[in-house]
Amino acid sequence: MIHHTRGLYPSGDYKDNGVCSENIASHIWYNLTMRPGRALIVDGYLIDRGIRVSRELLDKHLAETKDKKAVKDTRPYV
Repeated sequence: MIHHTRGLYPSGDYKDNGVCSENIASHIWYNLTMRPGRALIVDGYLIDRGIRVSRELLDKHLAETKDKKAVKDTRPYV
C-alpha cells in the first residue's frame, strides 16, 4: 500500500509524498523528530499539528487530503 502524506508548514507551504507501508513508521518518526515545526497528515489523519500551524490551515488541509490517494512511492521523501 502507498500512503499519502503531507507535511504542512506554518507559512502554508506543504510537501506531499507517497510512502510505501514498509517505510511509513520511519517516515512518521523522521517527521516528528527532525521536522517538529511542520504538521504531518497521513492518509487524511492528523498525526502531529506542528508548531504554530493554525487550526484554520490544518482544517483546510485535512479536508483537502481526506480522500487523496498516492499511487507511487516518491522516495527520496521531502
